[in-house]
Amino acid sequence: MYQLLVHYPDEVGVRGTVTAGHGADIDALVRDALDRHPGCAWIDVRFAQKSLYRVDRTGRRLEQP
Repeated sequence: MYQLLVHYPDEVGVRGTVTAGHGADIDALVRDALDRHPGCAWIDVRFAQKSLYRVDRTGRRLEQP
């Protein structure tokens, strides 16, 4: 199970969460989450509760945390 955790600047914790099954198009889900959360700082993409990578507000992948 994938999770996208949406983080905002100067906030502790997650403001938004998106969950998706194994075969999901993660890139499409990230773009949709960025559209729905235009002020977010980054999105943490996780699978099975492990962080895979982060995406900044422009959609650029950041180094693995």
